[in-house]
Amino acid sequence: MILVVKTIDADGNLETEDDQTAGEGWEFQLDLEDGDIEEAFPVTDADGIGGWLFTLPIDGTNASVTEMIQDNFDLIDAFCVDAGSLAAPEALRSRIDAEGDIVGELDGDSVSFPVEAETAYICFFANSPEPEDSVGGETATPEITLPPTDAFGGPQAPSNESWRIMLVVLAGILASALILTPSPATRRK
Repeated sequence: MILVVKTIDADGNLETEDDQTAGEGWEFQLDLEDGDIEEAFPVTDADGIGGWLFTLPIDGTNASVTEMIQDNFDLIDAFCVDAGSLAAPEALRSRIDAEGDIVGELDGDSVSFPVEAETAYICFFANSPEPEDSVGGETATPEITLPPTDAFGGPQAPSNESWRIMLVVLAGILASALILTPSPATRRK
């Protein structure tokens, strides 16, 4: 058995969990190298869960789970874990949140991994909505290009500090001239 757990992460950051919701209505495809699919629930339910029951040869086979990515969403992460034996199926639901041994990781829009008979696997897929004003996940180019900010302040200031030195020198000359020049009342005739 392979279960798929679909999560929509509003901010695209899987570290924050308060913005995550179950992904209902997402379609997945299972490809087995060998074996027969007995029951298929390839579209996720209201809890974001879908999956397949299958029979395998005694020595197992390879499987690949592929997400049919919906428009305006980005696939941000996916992996599959070994959930253990099917001997206790009532405990399987509680193991969905438990982290088992990772058996496959995201490659494109699929996760491929070896599967064994009588073993359950859980594949976690997480998507985030594309940002508004984006095209294919890329931020859109503005329709107009604003001028550089230095165009609003008048003429451009010199790029070096020599103008400040020049102002200090001029202020010093002016101060010296005012101090050293005698006032008209103290001039001798």
